[in-house]
Amino acid sequence: MTREALVRFAGAAFLAALTVPAARAELDRIETVRKFREAREQGDLAKARAYLAPDPRIWFDMAERQGDGAPWTLEPDDWDRWDRFFHSKTEYTDWKDLGDRVTATGHETNDFYRLTDWTPNPLGFTWWFDREGRISGFQFHAMEKGKAPSRFEDLKAWARANRPDELAYLMPKDRIDPSGDRPVRWRRLATEWRKAAGLPEVTLQ
Repeated sequence: MTREALVRFAGAAFLAALTVPAARAELDRIETVRKFREAREQGDLAKARAYLAPDPRIWFDMAERQGDGAPWTLEPDDWDRWDRFFHSKTEYTDWKDLGDRVTATGHETNDFYRLTDWTPNPLGFTWWFDREGRISGFQFHAMEKGKAPSRFEDLKAWARANRPDELAYLMPKDRIDPSGDRPVRWRRLATEWRKAAGLPEVTLQ
């Protein structure tokens, strides 16, 4: 091998050595998010928290981070219980590693959406990382503006005319409240409305 060939070979080997760790880091960050989510879905919060940096933060419904965010404890709240009751599932696509963060697009389905013929807008998810490769923050937002197609307004109009007290209980301040027995009662109300409206029966999970 000539001296010139040796120089070319050494240069190629050097570039390969730089490329492989970078690709590995990208793969590891995306894989970290997937393993973290898998642990959460299995209810193993201790395992999930092992992927987090100290004092992780969360930004609710924001396209861009603003302020310091809220503490991200992973403790189940009323919306988590709502999601569990309605068998919520999210399919993730378009995974990207942007160095200090991983992003993905989420497409959510659940029984409540099926009962109301609701096609929700895609969600944008971001998981932020610290220098040690731990997840330091989480941010999500609806990727499209405007109302998603659904029959939810039809359901509310029927309930105002036929079950006004029930609707007032389910939507204090005219917003869905996921707490207490409301998920069970929403399912019962929506099932009754579909039957009264002559809509096809929905097979629930």
